[in-house]
Amino acid sequence: MIECVYAAHSLGATDRVRDGGSVSGDAAKAFGGGADFVMLGGMLAGHDECEGAVVEENSEIFMLFYGMSSESAMKRHAGRRGG
Repeated sequence: MIECVYAAHSLGATDRVRDGGSVSGDAAKAFGGGADFVMLGGMLAGHDECEGAVVEENSEIFMLFYGMSSESAMKRHAGRRGG
């Protein structure tokens, strides 16, 4: 990742965004590698403050949320280009 930061700096980029992963150590590594922003969607999903619906399936409890990598987002945007 540090190579990407150096390349971005050489091009004059000021904002570098990284995916934070699923545990706090991943976000720390992203910041340590020079990221200005870290995406935390999956890490924060499932907390009481989330707007997702709680469902029980096969005796396991899950929270449904609409992140861009969620199954519902993939189905909704399949074959479409952003922009």
